[in-house]
Amino acid sequence: MPQYDRYPEFDFSNLPWGKIKKAAVPIIIGIVIIVGAFSSFFTVKANEEAAILRFGKYVETAGPGIHFKLPFGIDRVLRAEVKRIYNEEFGFRTIGTGSFDYTSPAVQAESLMLTGDLNCANVHWVIRYKIKDLKDYLFNVRDVNDTIRGASQSVMRQLAGDRSIDEVLTIGRVEIEDASNTNVQELLNRYGCGIDVQAVLLKGVNPPTPVKDAF
Repeated sequence: MPQYDRYPEFDFSNLPWGKIKKAAVPIIIGIVIIVGAFSSFFTVKANEEAAILRFGKYVETAGPGIHFKLPFGIDRVLRAEVKRIYNEEFGFRTIGTGSFDYTSPAVQAESLMLTGDLNCANVHWVIRYKIKDLKDYLFNVRDVNDTIRGASQSVMRQLAGDRSIDEVLTIGRVEIEDASNTNVQELLNRYGCGIDVQAVLLKGVNPPTPVKDAF
């Protein structure tokens, strides 16, 4: 029968544990220092601001540049683009380049409004806004987008309800845009959303399809 060489059994007790422990300590310390150094700095882009949370509590807001923070997850950083202009669409949705949705049930429910003379109009508009206070934007309301949408719809329905169908369709459109901008901003300020409304733009105001020929 063939003969096989048998390797001697490895005995862990023969390892130089003292030297291993002495070598492991500086290695572990070095790893901790490197990880701490890399997690102690963060960068904020030119169009951003960052809110710093320490143990989950807001500490300060940092502007663009390189900043120091406490490592190992003690400080957490939340960034947002404060120079970007955000859009919220009402009564329609952009679904692609040059393609829009005006017919889905949720969209139609947004656009259909009752005017002051008890007529109906389909109103399509856009609200444009920026973040003016990052702390308020992040922490004062649970869902900023839902708050903006609710405030804008409430204001627009009130403005349409104070005017006749002719005003809503024609001469009153600029007045509605200006009043909506002011009123939405006041409402969001009351909620403390940290939002600066840039513009409210009416994209289209039309009578409902079944009565369009009459107008």
